[in-house]
Amino acid sequence: MDYRREEIVNKCAIFLTTATAYCCLRSVTSKLNFMKTFALFPIVLSLFVISSTTEPMRIDFGNKQDGQDWRPLLDGVMGGLSQGRMTLNNNSLSFSGSVSLANNGGFSSMRSPFSAVDLSAYETLVIRARGEGQSFAIVLENDRRWYNPYFKKAFQPTEEWQTFEIPLAEFDLYQIGRKIGSVPTEEALAATIRLGIVTNDKKEGPFSLEVDFMEFR
Repeated sequence: MDYRREEIVNKCAIFLTTATAYCCLRSVTSKLNFMKTFALFPIVLSLFVISSTTEPMRIDFGNKQDGQDWRPLLDGVMGGLSQGRMTLNNNSLSFSGSVSLANNGGFSSMRSPFSAVDLSAYETLVIRARGEGQSFAIVLENDRRWYNPYFKKAFQPTEEWQTFEIPLAEFDLYQIGRKIGSVPTEEALAATIRLGIVTNDKKEGPFSLEVDFMEFR
């Protein structure tokens, strides 16, 4: 799914709603001086701007089945032997498998398709999930090459459903599993091209994760 396209559609809908409200305002105030009516336009416009920049971007793995175009990405890209498989359920996306440290491996992940996603207007990522066996991390990528830097933030699910609210300012910059920086800039967030969830503990063993939704606010 092209999340950027969905964001544009939402903004257009907000604009049309705002324009309709303004037309009604003009009709009601038709007997007033035109300049007084026109003076209200910046207020209406500012409401549109505020609304459009704060519209959440939701990836609904349950009701909307948004995860149909997500795919596993395993440490086989660097010679590892970890496993991972995805299953779309009626109300969630399940990701399970096992992590192996053989051949310098140590991670299993699932990723969205490559698509430009401007996250610069958002401050928080909300994710509802449950899982066991590992801690996990959200990944924000700016480059198609797996060995180049990316932003990551860990979270620890339990067997019970939990909703995590993660400030984007808490993401750190990593490269091949090593932290090299912190805090994504506005430019970096605007240049996001792929999202992902990856196992975060470099330890052998099985894992499972179930995700209801992710939402940027």
